[in-house]
Amino acid sequence: MISYKKEIQDLKKNGFTNFSSFFDKNEIDEIANEVNKIIIDETDSFSKRIKETDSFSKKIKEQKFDQINSMERPYHHSSYVRTNTFSSSILGKSKKVDNFFKKLFSDPKFNFLCEKFIGKNFRIYTLAIRQLDNSSKPIGLHQDNWAQLTFSIPLNDILEKDGTTTIISGSHLFDYQILDEFFNVPAFLYNFFTFHLKGKIGDLSLFLNKTFHGNYIQKKIKKKSTCIHIALVADGGYSYLPFIPIQKTNYGDDLKNAVGDIIYEKMFSKEDLIISENRYFTYLKNENLKAKVKIFCKSATGREIRALTEVMTKDKKHIIDEIFINKKFSFLDLPQYIYFKMLIYLKKIYKKIKNLF
Repeated sequence: MISYKKEIQDLKKNGFTNFSSFFDKNEIDEIANEVNKIIIDETDSFSKRIKETDSFSKKIKEQKFDQINSMERPYHHSSYVRTNTFSSSILGKSKKVDNFFKKLFSDPKFNFLCEKFIGKNFRIYTLAIRQLDNSSKPIGLHQDNWAQLTFSIPLNDILEKDGTTTIISGSHLFDYQILDEFFNVPAFLYNFFTFHLKGKIGDLSLFLNKTFHGNYIQKKIKKKSTCIHIALVADGGYSYLPFIPIQKTNYGDDLKNAVGDIIYEKMFSKEDLIISENRYFTYLKNENLKAKVKIFCKSATGREIRALTEVMTKDKKHIIDEIFINKKFSFLDLPQYIYFKMLIYLKKIYKKIKNLF
């Protein structure tokens, strides 16, 4: 089996990497055609989106969400209007796509990478389609769950100037964090720091969600950038929000049979999850029944990064374990640190002045 030594080192150092020709191009072309059908179906018209006519949305709408435990969330969604970015769950909508994921999560190469990065008992946070075009609105620089990584499968060649995810290289190890405090800061003020995540059909890209990341929108060219995002949360006592179980696919099959036991268990099962302070956390070997929760970082807006306190003392089994609370200080990063802190400070002043009027 390929060791992927260079790619793994790139990920540790930069917070992102790319596996060239991971998939057969013809296979991805076929999946791209299926995804295009899903996108057309779900964005057929504004009225269709509002009425939520697809079978999944009907089922979700029928549920009484005020009675649903806040520790769970619905999987199926389609979001377009707010950001002009097509974003939708992907499972259960195409038999060919479901078979592709069933095969992927049984693939020794893919599972080798998952075990190396996030352990055997990882959880699936997102399986979704994202399509950017020149009408999309940028998502500002931010950080997600520090114990999360995202695989990206480009469904068309995504080049340097195309709409794509942007990353600040090495920021997963910075001695300071931003969480959500950079939202609404104009992208032109920091774009010169960012790297554009590129990829060709057949590639598999990857970035750590602890890195400072956002997206870049190309306004001058009417080209769509479409990819599949697979976001996974590491095992080892990290915060996780499981999905509400779903029984049937859009095409009428049993969902568990359609996607396979591996995917279904990693999305909907709670058997190996840990409950502490009314929150779920991922599998932790020999966990303490009285496990405590620690807040590792908190933004001015109240957003928090939580995990069990055991993550500080347990053996480091995978890359997320190594970098979750690992930080480094470099004088080379000092100018960038001062600049970012200045932007956050100016944003606060602007907000206060705006509130006066």
